[in-house]
Amino acid sequence: MAVLRYWLWLTLKKGIGNQKMHRLLDCFPSPEHIYHADRKKLSLCAELTPEDVEVLCDKSLSEAESVFNLCQDKQIKILTPEHELYPKLLLSIPDPPYVLYARYAERINLNDHMTVAVVGTRKATPYGLTTAEKLSAIMASQGITVVSGMALGNDAAAHWGALLAGGKTVAVLAGGVDKPSPPSHAKLMREIIKNGMVLSEYPPGTPSLPHHFRARNRIISGLSRGTVVVEAPEGSGALITSGYALAQNRDVFVVPADITSSFSVGSNKLLAQGAIPVLGPMDVYHMYETNYSAIMEKNRPVLSQQKPIELYETEEIMAEKPNKQRVKKSEQVVQTDREEPKQPLPELTEEEQAVLAHLSKDPIHIDQLAAKGFSPAMLSATLTTLEMKGVVQAMSGKRFCLM
Repeated sequence: MAVLRYWLWLTLKKGIGNQKMHRLLDCFPSPEHIYHADRKKLSLCAELTPEDVEVLCDKSLSEAESVFNLCQDKQIKILTPEHELYPKLLLSIPDPPYVLYARYAERINLNDHMTVAVVGTRKATPYGLTTAEKLSAIMASQGITVVSGMALGNDAAAHWGALLAGGKTVAVLAGGVDKPSPPSHAKLMREIIKNGMVLSEYPPGTPSLPHHFRARNRIISGLSRGTVVVEAPEGSGALITSGYALAQNRDVFVVPADITSSFSVGSNKLLAQGAIPVLGPMDVYHMYETNYSAIMEKNRPVLSQQKPIELYETEEIMAEKPNKQRVKKSEQVVQTDREEPKQPLPELTEEEQAVLAHLSKDPIHIDQLAAKGFSPAMLSATLTTLEMKGVVQAMSGKRFCLM
């Protein structure tokens, strides 16, 4: 607690934001020196108002100790720039968070991971949900750790995609990490904690206030080498994240979407402005393959350590295979070199059985399935799970049929 309490004391000060902390740390070598500085020394620090100096002259550590004890009780880790698990990529952005609150079941050092953010709108279309989930699953299967904000829509689909592929994923929240936001994502949050990390710059008990989301977005992009925007209307938070990514000198990718849909106007405009188009699920992987192949290989889930997954096989490869094997690689998460014998039907959940009852050997469009009363998010997640269990085959044009 010795050094940590000074970081907590500083970051919990009202009105002393990251920019002012940055200036303070230019003036003083550490939070401990700031704590022990008197009024005169503090007044010499540029950009501090008399009100700021007055706030910093309050040397009480009671709030810091209270937050520390609460984190201890709730098994929440506190990461500062000196901590080995603090993501060093964040230190290169203009206004890094100096304290991060983290929850994880197994120790995960993001400095040893290739991280890519996948973001989009909360009011996602079936296309957006499917794309975010499958793209994240394939990236995770290749050892890329998927970062997002655990929001409704595309964010949740991205997290579930990474989890279903057996990969790692990180959620950055706009409130405390002790409670899921939104509350309906309690299960998702538990799974992320088991298979990755939940982060926030806000202490436990902090609600997800509207002005926190913009600040949260800079951490999502700052944690990541690149940010993929799946679909975003004008004014979307995903566009704010991509703006931060550009300002932080990160790559920005965009999945082309329906030009007639208001849900993709903003993301399609990013393409016109020079964002990198994602035309296949391996495009992001190939972007980083040369420089980060070793780190991705190290973090590749065991089931995926066979070979990279391409979106389409070449005509030459397809011509060499029997008709029954002529499938797109996008229609499976892992492809082996030989056809395995048929396995008994795996155990299915009630949701999976309900969806399966509406499928046959004849392909059916996902929108037709959604019309039968399934929510798009549940349907997208369930179809992906059934596909990975080898029960369902995904066809072109968002159509699905029984294997």
